[in-house]
Amino acid sequence: MNAEQPIQYISPNPGISPVQEDLPTLKPKVGRSRAYTWIGVMILIIMVVAIGIILTRQEASNQDSAAGIPAGRVTIESDGTFSPQVIKVKSGQGVVWTNQSASTPQIAISDSADLKPDLLSGTQLYSGDSFSYVFTQPGTYHFYDATSPLASTNTVIVE
Repeated sequence: MNAEQPIQYISPNPGISPVQEDLPTLKPKVGRSRAYTWIGVMILIIMVVAIGIILTRQEASNQDSAAGIPAGRVTIESDGTFSPQVIKVKSGQGVVWTNQSASTPQIAISDSADLKPDLLSGTQLYSGDSFSYVFTQPGTYHFYDATSPLASTNTVIVE
């Protein structure tokens, strides 16, 4: 080559000068790192909320005895029997009776062996209904269906 002749450069990309073509293309990574930061923050918030919900539920279940919230559950089965037949609760806790039968029993509660409905006489429960009673004194109580002459006697033991 002759020193007097300039070197000609033919660009494969018309309209771009050789100087622009030689520069590396830099893409900013700011958007991607910002997205990862937001994802991390959202995961952290979800974890904190989930832990808060779990702790609140545990706290509420530990306070059942003090708040008079029913701790025992009795189901009136389709054949009219109570399940379970014996239930234990602490003083200040209650029992919820739920009728899953087609009949309409009348729940009676007695605190004596003669089964006179001393505490509660004949609360009707229609199919699907529930009823609760809070036991405030320790002792042994009996519950039964007052409408059934062959009603089984069931027991609540309050400690």
